Formats: sequence, structure tokens, C-alpha cells
Amino acid sequence: MGKRYHCDYCDKSFPDSKEGRDKHINGVVHKRMKKEHYDQFRDPEERYREESAKKPCTRFHSTGQCQFGGNCIYTHLTPEQLQELRMTVDQSRRAREPKRLDTETIEALVEEIISQRKDDAKTRTKERKRMPSLWDAPFPNDLINYGPLPPSLLPCDPKSNKQ
Repeated sequence: MGKRYHCDYCDKSFPDSKEGRDKHINGVVHKRMKKEHYDQFRDPEERYREESAKKPCTRFHSTGQCQFGGNCIYTHLTPEQLQELRMTVDQSRRAREPKRLDTETIEALVEEIISQRKDDAKTRTKERKRMPSLWDAPFPNDLINYGPLPPSLLPCDPKSNKQ
């Protein structure tokens, strides 16, 4: 038995040959199955708009089957499924819309941010007062007597350590 080709859309397998693949890919069943596969990933808003414009398929709703499948010009969704799809669309629209805040909420947020920044500034000021600066430390005398120092190591205040 030679190689076989398996179509994931149709869940069928057949002998692998160029003619066999072309015949299958151009067939009505394959095209319908491929369309149904990709329809499940469509945008819910677009799907709702299309399905709500269609009339219900009486054959599908009475027997549970329709010979046209995804190509049917009527909708196969029940009113409950259509309502569920509409709720999904509404939720996604609300999620995309920027949240609107009333004036009082905005003012409260601004006041909170200002008070936090003031507290942070006070904390930073206290920390600066507690921490001694590197320049506040006395210049070691043994370095002065060591010999010629580069200007970066010489004391900043000529009164504190005379050479």
C-alpha cells in the first residue's frame, strides 16, 4: 500500500497523488468543510451581524440537519445562541471602550496622587538629612602628606585641611 494523504478539514484519507489531491481540494465537500473550520474563528461582531440578518432555517430547526451546512442562506443558530452571541459582542465592545470616570472620581484620584508625591518628597528629604554626604567626611591628613595628589583628591575647602 503506497503513501496516503490525510485531509484534516474533511478527516478523510486517500491515496496520495497529484490528481487525487487536486480532485479533493477542488471538491464541494472539502470547500464546505474548510469554510466551516475557518468560520469558527471569525470575529463575533461580524458573525452576529450576518446571522441576525438571516431568517431561521426551518429544515435545520425541525430535523437538525441541513444539506447546505455552512453555505445555507438561512441561519442555523437558535434564538438562545443568537442572544449569547450578541452578549459576547456587547462585552467585547465594552472592553474596547475607554472607561469614563465622573468628575468626583477624577478629583479623588488626583488628590491621592498629589498626597502620595508629597509623602514621598518628605521621606526623601528625611533620608537625605540622615545620610551623611561623602563630601562631609573629613579629609585624611595622611593623604595630604603623601605627596602630590590629583586635584580630584584634594579637599574642597581650603580652610579645613591646609597643605
